[in-house]
Amino acid sequence: NKIGRIEYLDGLRGIAAFCVAIMHFPLMNTINNSPFILNSFLFVDFFFVLSGYIIAKLYEGSTDRYRFIKHRIARIAPVFYLTLLFGVLLELFKILFSEFSTTKAFEGSNDLYALLREILMLHSLPFFENTSFNPPNWSISSEFFAYFFYASLMMLSFKLRKYIWFSIFILCILYAPFVNDLGNAHELAIYRCFFGFSSGFIISTLNFDKLSINNTQKFKGNFFVIFFTCLIFLYIYFGGFIYFPPALAFGLFLLLIMNMDCFLRGILFENKYVLFLGDISLTMYLVHFFIAMRYEEINTFFLQDSISYELLLISYIFFLILISYIITSRFERPMRNLLR
Repeated sequence: NKIGRIEYLDGLRGIAAFCVAIMHFPLMNTINNSPFILNSFLFVDFFFVLSGYIIAKLYEGSTDRYRFIKHRIARIAPVFYLTLLFGVLLELFKILFSEFSTTKAFEGSNDLYALLREILMLHSLPFFENTSFNPPNWSISSEFFAYFFYASLMMLSFKLRKYIWFSIFILCILYAPFVNDLGNAHELAIYRCFFGFSSGFIISTLNFDKLSINNTQKFKGNFFVIFFTCLIFLYIYFGGFIYFPPALAFGLFLLLIMNMDCFLRGILFENKYVLFLGDISLTMYLVHFFIAMRYEEINTFFLQDSISYELLLISYIFFLILISYIITSRFERPMRNLLR
């Protein structure tokens, strides 16, 4: 089954990836020191919700597990392994230029065993030690397990699949009060992924036609878009809430926003700038950490605080978007098409 491209979902993904990239900029300043940016790690849970929704819509009636896995690998593998290569090259750089490094090459969380786990995408499993060749890619590893689990259910009826994902969703809600750190990116990696994925899956099964706003209520729809967007902004600003976990909050936000067929939604989430960010979002998410950490090293060894951190952040954003665009257009898309 195919669904048309839902542009505002791409826009939302672009905004989320952009905020995560700013959050990881290591030189603290008035921009990335704001509570909203500091708590943007919550956006990773939004990625999981979006994945669950889109995949459920795309493959609702499909039983072709081979095609599903092939397309998922084609989507995530090229940039995942390219950025993993960046991580390996950085370790080799430590050997050649040890005076510019504060850690030894291929030791600790970057040893060869850790590299093997990342190559096999096993590093998000909680019974392994964490790895750091590219710290943000834990979410890609988690999604890979969700993909294989989804594929294992594809021979079942969609109704039975829905019951299974709903059961996972309920179990995750029941476990939520025992979570002490919403930003735990290792021990809770699989939990956060399956919670978000199941939330998105459930949203995909709801009948939006019964909830949609008619043409005479556009003003009301615009008001609600502003209202729900402000609510999710405040949710992130205050760092989320354990008893109303991110997968639930973002799932509800997505459900409500999808229902607001109004002009303002297009202005906020479908303008050409956020859609551009959406197009490069995967690459931006996976490559940003390498660029961000180089700024810390350049400042430590060369600039020594001679340039304001705000200006460095602006230049970081420029280079991040430029490099992400080049990698997406010249490598990620061609490789995705080739693998498919």
